Amino acid sequence: MRIQNFVIFLTIAFVSQALYADVKFKIYSVKNKKYEVATFIKQKDFLISKDCVKKNVVKCEAWSATLKKANKIERKDINVAGHPAAQYCHAHGAENRVLIGKNNEQDDFCLFKDGSMIMAWSLYYAHHK
Repeated sequence: MRIQNFVIFLTIAFVSQALYADVKFKIYSVKNKKYEVATFIKQKDFLISKDCVKKNVVKCEAWSATLKKANKIERKDINVAGHPAAQYCHAHGAENRVLIGKNNEQDDFCLFKDGSMIMAWSLYYAHHK
């Protein structure tokens, strides 16, 4: 019985650590003309920039976007037709960026003016269920 409880404890500890571990993506820096590493953490149902959390307080434009639904804004100068999550990034005043994960998978993120980011589809689905 003790061994079984110990195994269950280790399994829970491992799974919870995996759920809240840092997630790294590569983002191309136009300024530096190279790929840089961006680190994200899981915050509720969102993957947001790790630098949004300071002293256990979440504060950044990406997090603020989760708290309010954006007005639909049609921008003629942005070519994201047929991509609702990208359009929603722009409606929040952010750019849509494609980041590359550790297995070369590509994911859309909203990049805000303060440099914070959030996964685009999770932001979209939070307000469009």
